[in-house]
Amino acid sequence: ASGGANLITSSSGIVFQGLFKQMGWEEQAFSLGNHIFIVSIIYPLIVLLLLSCYSHYSKGRTNSSLTIDQPPLLSKVQRQTTLLMISSMVLV
Repeated sequence: ASGGANLITSSSGIVFQGLFKQMGWEEQAFSLGNHIFIVSIIYPLIVLLLLSCYSHYSKGRTNSSLTIDQPPLLSKVQRQTTLLMISSMVLV
């Protein structure tokens, strides 16, 4: 999500370019915006890869199974809120 927000044509990307232009770096604004976008895409992928490798190869792994109790049913207010959120996602 962060990478998409930092896309050059998105609102955050335009803000970054505007800040660079105000600082007097008008010629480099587009290039720096590209760098911010690329880093915001690659950096989380590297972090996720490292965390995945760490959890896979960590020494203290256990093979015990996890039991999770069934959650209670939603209340009327929770159902209504969920329905409103889904409706807004469908409409927008």
